[in-house]
Amino acid sequence: MAQRMLTKLPTLSTATKAILWTVQFLLVLVLLLLSQFNSTNFLGTPLKLNADLTSLFDSPLSNNDTASDDISRGDNNDEVAQKQVAEQISQAASKSNIVLVGASDLALAIKKADLLAKSLSNLVLVSSVQVNFSQMAQLSDISKDYLPFKQQLLSQEMARLLTEATNQELFSYQFSLLNQVANQAISLTIEQAPHLALADYLSRPLFGSSALSVKNDHLVSHYQDRHYVLVSFSTNSDAVNINSAQQFVVEFKDIIAQQAFNKPSLTQTDLTENEVEYLYTGALFYTSKASSTGQGEMMLYGGISLFATLLLIVLVYRNITAMLATFTLIGISFIYGYLALSLFYQQISVIALIFSVTLIGIAADYSFHALTQLKFSQFNANSAKQPLASIRSSLLMSYLTTGAGYSLLLLAPFALFQHIAVFTLFGLLGALVTVLLLYPLFLPLLQKQYESKNHVVMPLFASKLNKLQHRFVAFIANYKIFTITIFVGTLLAMTLVQFDNDIRRYYTADAELQASETKVKAVLKQKWDLQYFLLQANSSQSLLELEEQLVTKLTRIVDDAQLAGFSAVSQWLPSIAKQKSNKILLSQAVEQGKMAKLQSMLVQGNWQFEQSFTPLLPAQWFESHLGKMYKNQWIKQDNTFYSVVRLAGIQNTAELTDIAAQLDIKQGTAGQVHLIDKAGSISAQLAQFSQHLVWVILAAVIAALLVFITRYGLQVALLAVATPAFSLMLALLFSFYLQEQLTIFNLVAGILILALGLDYSVFYAEHGLHKKVTLTTVMSALSSVFVFAILMLSSMTAISSFGLTVFIGVLFTFVLAPIVTLANGQSKIGSVELSGRSQERPTPPNKEKINE
Repeated sequence: MAQRMLTKLPTLSTATKAILWTVQFLLVLVLLLLSQFNSTNFLGTPLKLNADLTSLFDSPLSNNDTASDDISRGDNNDEVAQKQVAEQISQAASKSNIVLVGASDLALAIKKADLLAKSLSNLVLVSSVQVNFSQMAQLSDISKDYLPFKQQLLSQEMARLLTEATNQELFSYQFSLLNQVANQAISLTIEQAPHLALADYLSRPLFGSSALSVKNDHLVSHYQDRHYVLVSFSTNSDAVNINSAQQFVVEFKDIIAQQAFNKPSLTQTDLTENEVEYLYTGALFYTSKASSTGQGEMMLYGGISLFATLLLIVLVYRNITAMLATFTLIGISFIYGYLALSLFYQQISVIALIFSVTLIGIAADYSFHALTQLKFSQFNANSAKQPLASIRSSLLMSYLTTGAGYSLLLLAPFALFQHIAVFTLFGLLGALVTVLLLYPLFLPLLQKQYESKNHVVMPLFASKLNKLQHRFVAFIANYKIFTITIFVGTLLAMTLVQFDNDIRRYYTADAELQASETKVKAVLKQKWDLQYFLLQANSSQSLLELEEQLVTKLTRIVDDAQLAGFSAVSQWLPSIAKQKSNKILLSQAVEQGKMAKLQSMLVQGNWQFEQSFTPLLPAQWFESHLGKMYKNQWIKQDNTFYSVVRLAGIQNTAELTDIAAQLDIKQGTAGQVHLIDKAGSISAQLAQFSQHLVWVILAAVIAALLVFITRYGLQVALLAVATPAFSLMLALLFSFYLQEQLTIFNLVAGILILALGLDYSVFYAEHGLHKKVTLTTVMSALSSVFVFAILMLSSMTAISSFGLTVFIGVLFTFVLAPIVTLANGQSKIGSVELSGRSQERPTPPNKEKINE
């Protein structure tokens, strides 16, 4: 059918084709320039590279689009608002960065920290810097704020003792407080609150870390005989932009090198083994490292792949035109792909950019098919006018099958896979158009040296390889039952593979950054994890009561060492109901004589209890000295209140998920508790998408089978589709054996294997087991191997696993592809006798014949 349609098309001269190609390519260039420099967004925007690894699997829609889509699906406004609040919190966290300046001498550490902060404030990317905490709440100010409510504030431990402990146990606890000579909370509150409840309440860590204390207006932690001064800074929204992040880190290290060490450059040894030590952590530093690694790998792997492809072309075609044509084709395909991304997206991930090198191998396939036809075929006066006519339908079928495979990625809910699909589809379209319209011009240049000869000599290795293929096909024909048994066994083995879609395994962070962050956590004794609880209620008091229930459960798992710590507003602002119960509990303890011993010791204190009750309210507390520090954990949007409970040292995420579910069931509609775990949520989505992708691959196999049946018949179609499917299964099994688990990137690699395998099947089904098909497929396989084998060396697990699977799959695909010729005897076409004399047989009916 495709061939009949093509024969009805008007025949264009080589010159006309070249003119058409020039016009369309100029149009592409104009569109590309407009998308890069146009002030409006009508024709797209200049692409930005994003190295924020947490956004790799975001939906391609904007937040507003997502919200609208959620509402259109029937989600209520509360769920949409909750997503928006979580996104705001996530963005704020990604902008925060920490530097610890350490020295054995406190004065030196403070001096260097001040110098660093001053220099950081001059950088464009930095929006705010804080090193001086003179305005931070002092314990004396905090105690004054709390004294009017001294009878309503109890720590969890004090409340437990008043409820469950004996009088002696209570007194022992109170006496231990009195013996804490350095505890300023005792001296500040003992006169007006002699029951020590307020002193105990204020003795807990105030600043989210028990290691930090205010010294000389700076937050300082003492660790391993060094004083570490905290410098915190925030960046603007460009922090995840590759160029901005890399430029900042260069300037950051230059600042340390010049001001701290008086050196023009800086090494990691300088940061850790000198008199002054610099520790830093934050999304900005990971962004810079990931982007520089990604760009470096792209240039290195792309360069190696291009060099290997160049060497292959030189060895086979021995013609400068072939080399220039192939490299030009690759460049043109990149232009098409980049234009498509610019038209449809504003930014792409750096990992998507690395995956783009896979286009080199596929685009080169089209060039090899055309070059082999042009160089190793004999043309008469008429056939020379349409030198690619005999492989035109094969190229179109190849693009359709490959395009169908990549089009499946457009169904993915994650932007990363859609970027890869769009880039490849449009890039290959540009390659196909260029080959069909421009490559006929190269015929005189490729065959100039053979004008006086009656035939063209194929490369010797292609002839020998063709012999091996014939023997392999003959072996398969003689041992069909054995082959079918292996195929069935492979199908059964596929049921044993396991998938691990934890997104945290897709990228291995830089060892130096990990070491720095680990030490930051050790110095601070606590650093908040990316996961947190987001609580939601319709009133502030309902929210505080819900948070108090959560705090009770979190305290238990902290005691069980499943959590290092947490930070919640209700730890310092009890609900009104809690304040009332605290006051009753404390007054009853005094009335019942539980504090008699303490009263006898502190007779000068004010033991009189007020009968009236004045609650401490959120509006009042958030304007207090301590409350101002917790404002970022309390959000009001419209008529809904949200609070954030930060977590540190999570050991078991599943237990936290269970807690959220339990509280949701208990609360009903009174409030909601969400564990925000972006990585965990994406991992769950990936696991679900992996299952969908398996079905999509099966659907692609069925669709390809129908296409092949329509053109070649059932017998050819079964073999043509079974061989790439078999190669795909073998690649996944070997990858599983080597990696011990499979990821979604192995499945994505499977789509590429299927696409390449169907490409090979098309040419063997169209032209039989001919030497020129052997040469083309081996060139294609080798170029693909050059690309994907090198990807196995990537430091990014996602990329290395992708490269491994494709590498294995391409090898099996090349070996197994000739089996399709068994279906109708085409394996005899182009067969070579032992004497070396070629026996060419006619092409079967309705099959195209490559010009000899």
